[in-house]
Amino acid sequence: MLKRLFSYILITLLSVNLSIAQKLTAAIDSSYIELGRHTAIHLELQQSKDKNYVFLHEELDSLKTIEIVDILPPDTAQEGMYIRISQDVIITSFDSGSHVIPAIKFVDEIAAETLASNDIELEVKVLQQVEVKEGEVKIYDIKDIRKLPFNWMKLVKILAILILIAGAIWLLWKYGKVLYNKYFKKEEPVNMPLLVEEILEPHEVALRALEKIKNERVYREVENGAKIYYTELTDVLRTYFCERFGIAAHEMTSGQILHAILNNKEASFVANELRTILDKADLAKFAKAGSTIPDCEMCLVKAFYIVQNTIKVKEEPVADEPDKSKVEETNEQNLKESNAPTN
Repeated sequence: MLKRLFSYILITLLSVNLSIAQKLTAAIDSSYIELGRHTAIHLELQQSKDKNYVFLHEELDSLKTIEIVDILPPDTAQEGMYIRISQDVIITSFDSGSHVIPAIKFVDEIAAETLASNDIELEVKVLQQVEVKEGEVKIYDIKDIRKLPFNWMKLVKILAILILIAGAIWLLWKYGKVLYNKYFKKEEPVNMPLLVEEILEPHEVALRALEKIKNERVYREVENGAKIYYTELTDVLRTYFCERFGIAAHEMTSGQILHAILNNKEASFVANELRTILDKADLAKFAKAGSTIPDCEMCLVKAFYIVQNTIKVKEEPVADEPDKSKVEETNEQNLKESNAPTN
């Protein structure tokens, strides 16, 4: 008998303890709101650690007169053997009048248990009435127009985009034509004029060089001008003899050049003039003897004489004479044909 009584007492205490452990309450910030204004429902759940209740907001969503604006994330805290969960639900309404929000439920599907909160009453009022005047309806805003702060970051982004576009246009204007001509435009072939190299005869080259020496007159203008003058004058003659007569005059001494000219039938008659020039040149270049201006000018005249009087004469082509034997054969043949009897 005592055991049975003790069991009843224990069961009663456990049931009372469990009923205290699982508890759900709901409270609202304000039971009076204007049409379209927001208010918050504060839910507070106390449960044991082995329970896992889930908020059933579908039933609250199904209400026609109440709309859920937002469901904030839950805030969980441990209190000894229990867990306390706090969660806010933001609601609004666009129907004026009194509304009853039914009990909000939390369900533990594993334990098949449901907790329900108390009912909540909400009064929705319309402060601004709609005025109707002879068929004209005036509609007033539910809320005042809210002025948003100026967005400086958006302005900076717009300015940056405009600057980039302006920079791209400037680069395109400045370098677009150059890039187009370089990579896309096909170059038209340019007809370059043919450069015809002027071919001069040896005497023409020599005469031009002597004219240059004559115009420069180094022997008058520069110190040691006589030495420079004779060096240039003899170089012109050496080059002329090499190209005109085939004499390797640049590798020869003055005596060897004179000997070669004496043995050349086309040039032997200018040997005396050449000897005078070579003697004067050797004295100026090697003996460092001075040379007078008249001597320099005399040697220049003799150099002109040598070149002008040894110009190679071009032979005119002579027409080929007919072969005498063929002419005689042709005459005999014509004579026989003329003496032949005629029928």
